[in-house]
Formats: sequence, C-alpha cells, structure tokens
Amino acid sequence: MGRKKISPMWKRYGAEVRKCRDACGWSQGQLGSRVGLSSSAVSLVESGSLKPQTDHATALDSALEAGGRLLRMWENFNSQGLFPAGFEKFSDLESKAVELHEYHGLLIPGLVQTPDYARAVFMGTQPWASDDAIDRMLRSRLERQQAVFERSDRPIVLVVLDEYVIHRVVGDEAVMKAQLKYLIDCVDARKLRLQIVPRSTRLHPGLAGPFRVYTFDGRPTVASCEYFFDEQIIETEAQVRRCVATFDALQGEALSPGGSLDLVRQVLGDLHD
Repeated sequence: MGRKKISPMWKRYGAEVRKCRDACGWSQGQLGSRVGLSSSAVSLVESGSLKPQTDHATALDSALEAGGRLLRMWENFNSQGLFPAGFEKFSDLESKAVELHEYHGLLIPGLVQTPDYARAVFMGTQPWASDDAIDRMLRSRLERQQAVFERSDRPIVLVVLDEYVIHRVVGDEAVMKAQLKYLIDCVDARKLRLQIVPRSTRLHPGLAGPFRVYTFDGRPTVASCEYFFDEQIIETEAQVRRCVATFDALQGEALSPGGSLDLVRQVLGDLHD
C-alpha cells in the first residue's frame, strides 16, 4: 500500500468502501480480518489516506460483495497518472510484455511461486489476515501467473535470484522442496531462464532491492520496484536505463544458467521432509 496525500479520488473510493462495510454491519477490524488488513489500515483506506494494492483491492471487492464495482473504481483511479498509456494495472504490464526481467533477493518471485509457497508468504507477511483473505490473494496471484504463462505468445522471462532465496525455507521443508522442484520444472519447460548470484558475491547492485523490467512491442520499456507498502512504476528514461543496466550487471555476477540449475538441484537434494 502507498501512504499518500489525500486526494478526492481516493477519498471517494474510501467512502464507497465504508458504505459497503456499513451495509454488511461489520466493524473496520472485522473487514480487515477478511481482507488481510489491520483495522487501522482499513480506517486509512476509508479516509482516502491509503491506496490499496491490487490484491487488497480485489479482496475488498469480493469480501464486500460489490460485484466488481469497487474493483473497477480502484482500477480507474489507480490508472490516472500512474501507469503508461494503454495500461490500467500491474497485471496488464505482465500480460502484455514481450520480455520480463526480474531480480529478487529475499523470495521466489510471485510469478513462479507454488500455491503452498505463496500461501506461506501471505501468512508470514500478513499474520492478521483471515483464511478467506489469504484464499482471495492466492487466487489473484495464480490468475496473474496464468495470464503470463498460458498466453500463446508468452514472454521471454529472465529471473535472477540471490542464492539466499533458494536456501531460505518458506513454510516448511516440504513446501520448499515442492517450490524448488517447480522452479526446475519451469526452467526445463523453457518458461524462464534462471540465474543465481552466489553467496560468495559480497557486494552486488541487487542489494538495492527487488525490481522488474518490462519490454513491450511498440511501446517504451518500463520498470517497477517493490518497497514495504507498494510497488512503484518507473517510466523516466534515465531510471529505466539504470534498471536495465543493473539487471545486466546482476547477470554478469550470477552463475551461468546451467550452473544455477545445478545449484538449485543441490540445495533441493539437501532438504529433508
């Protein structure tokens, strides 16, 4: 989520959320438990001080049984001044890109997470979320994966990970084994090209944080970076060039694709159920 100065658009969106919540007879805490937000976060959304991320906007619409009305309002407001022309949400960037380049130093990227791994991530990062809220966020993530990998013209996906990512057990060892097997399967199926930056690399440009680069046919390249509350679109030419150069540098620091896959298999073999 992104804490911003109150705007008339988000104040209006928040008022609609509050109206729907009141109609359900729920407190802010009761709504929050259903969508994976704290009661204070719901209060900020309703005041227009906090703009929900995609997963939470989807969960709010579903929990409040708004029939898509709240989600359409969110997409309309969110697209104004944020996304490049022709795009309305992050899933548009993913589904229309001809190339996706992603670096992550903490977790397996959402694009290639298994359902159990993704669920564990949601439970760990949002411990207050209800089971229903987790289920809704999980469905949203899996739909985004399908939109990318089930396209007839699926994009070229290049992923660079810090070695710590494949050693970090998320959920439990059974979940992590299944995740590493799925990662290997994705590489074998040529869905993505994977490279690992070894732990012996003490300093590398990826320490600045996770990011993505999206390349399109006939449109300018854009990038996005994650931070605690939100994901930010980067369109400025100089900043996009820096992201591209950073990804290139990370590929240079990383093991070869073959060596990276061997490392994943080695880590998988060391795990025990």
